[in-house]
Amino acid sequence: MYYSGVKKLRRKLISLVIIFIFFIQALSTCVIATEYVEFKDEKFRKAVLDSLGLDESHIITKSDMENLTFIYVHDVTDYSPLKYAINLEEIYFYDTNTFACDLDFLKNCPHLKEVTFSHIGTIENVDAINNLEE
Repeated sequence: MYYSGVKKLRRKLISLVIIFIFFIQALSTCVIATEYVEFKDEKFRKAVLDSLGLDESHIITKSDMENLTFIYVHDVTDYSPLKYAINLEEIYFYDTNTFACDLDFLKNCPHLKEVTFSHIGTIENVDAINNLEE
């Protein structure tokens, strides 16, 4: 009788372990599917959050970046997250002494209609925006 009870308990434990393993796999798949965007420049992260109307505690995903259509950027040092902003239509750069960043990320923005530079000292590379329609 004691042995029978141990067998039942063992089966239940094995069933729970299997369910737990499936749950963990499903959870990890969801986490992997949600890819977070790394920001090296906190000012730029805040500009993206403002443009998207999101709270400062929000963790920005690639999907969020795909929803970005307009952004004001001020004194930013790293624009690399914009490579995910494939639906970007307008970008406004202002108050930067020397604008020497690589604008190649803008080539991945097929909907881009307007790029504005205001109060910019020197612009060193505009090849990526030469093909914008007027």
